[in-house]
Amino acid sequence: MSRRNTKESRNDRWITAPDLELQSESFGRFETKDGGRRAAHAPIRWRQSRSLEDGGKKIELKPGFLMEHDKDVKSYLVGAVVVGFDRYFNYYKVQYGTLCIRENPGCLFIATNRDAVTHLTDAQEWAGGGSMVGAICGSTQREPLVVGKPSTFMMDYLANKFGILKSQICMVGDRLDTDILFGQNGGCKTLLVLSGVTSLSMLQSPSNSIQPDFYTNKISDFLSIKAATL
Repeated sequence: MSRRNTKESRNDRWITAPDLELQSESFGRFETKDGGRRAAHAPIRWRQSRSLEDGGKKIELKPGFLMEHDKDVKSYLVGAVVVGFDRYFNYYKVQYGTLCIRENPGCLFIATNRDAVTHLTDAQEWAGGGSMVGAICGSTQREPLVVGKPSTFMMDYLANKFGILKSQICMVGDRLDTDILFGQNGGCKTLLVLSGVTSLSMLQSPSNSIQPDFYTNKISDFLSIKAATL
């Protein structure tokens, strides 16, 4: 497992739970393994909160489309297809998900998010999870149930699990249409950081209707504020 300088670490979808703990500790805030939640957790928590049954129809995988993990199992009973950001998204996965949804009555189509782009580097934006979701939408003519941001499911789950009033929560993020809207939909305060997808010009654009309660250039600005008050 790679260890980066946590003082310089930024919002990263690939960071592991142990690394998240180290990053939190480096900023003087300790979070337990139970405290970190990502978009990928949303479908799991949603599934646990509901009784989900498979459609009862097996999905046959033809020899030309078998992958290594399929060789010992020739068919599956599938109750839901979950789509999220996937760097290795390919035709096999599109067709597999399409078969499950189209051929298996009652099979759910669940998405973690519909982000059009994702901020993997500072040089340019990359295709986000919404592109993968869109591929399945196109082949199935179905719209997904979005359980990640800006859906309020995870906000409700976290507030109930940790016994926190939503009025005591501030949602921090770099996206207006997911992070900030997530906080607003959930009844929380919102803080936009301008170190990611959203720029100041985008925030102040007349075409933007989503306004956070607060905004700052980067999350580390809080360190300078803390130092100034000591």
